[in-house]
Amino acid sequence: MSLVDIIVIGFKLPKLEATCLSSIVYHTKYPYILTFFDNFNKGYTLTQIWNKLIKESSADYICLLNNDTEVTKGWLNKLVATLEYDPVIGFVGPSTNNCHSIQNTVRTPEESEKLNVIQVVKDPISGFCLLFRRKLWEELGGFDERFELYGQESDFIDRANKLGYKSAWRQDAFVWHHGESSIKKAGIDVEKERQKARDMYWKTRNG
Repeated sequence: MSLVDIIVIGFKLPKLEATCLSSIVYHTKYPYILTFFDNFNKGYTLTQIWNKLIKESSADYICLLNNDTEVTKGWLNKLVATLEYDPVIGFVGPSTNNCHSIQNTVRTPEESEKLNVIQVVKDPISGFCLLFRRKLWEELGGFDERFELYGQESDFIDRANKLGYKSAWRQDAFVWHHGESSIKKAGIDVEKERQKARDMYWKTRNG
């Protein structure tokens, strides 16, 4: 059986992060290792620390999980089964109450439990909980470190799409998500950073 490296980047949010890590321990039955790195005052961008930790990992699968999430029963087994369902699927994410994609249209675990649907989606799925093969990260040369706080997942998925990989939404897997907790603690202008990421995204596409 394959191994998943669940990577959580902390930012000195003890209550939220304790809930996140406890939920992983309680609800995760699939074989995993948990990598937690508190980036508060460390000076890394999110993209830099992801690349560093993934490079150091020997796991077959990587799951990037936000520090302000709470996983639920069966979440990882369902996500891994989705990747293993079809080698063309490069990325998979769960349903949630809060994100900037179609995944937030199934907003509770009770709703998600009634479903057993793998939906291949055209647009990039949200990065709050993202599972992919480590070999795909290697094939793509990692995340583009010109993206600092936002946009790196969309760019990563977009580059994979051009190689024929698809993204999937596993509707009956559910992960609670507060949203933007670390960036708010840092006092960063969210909209300014989102616009910066959008500008970088189109700059990379237009040469």
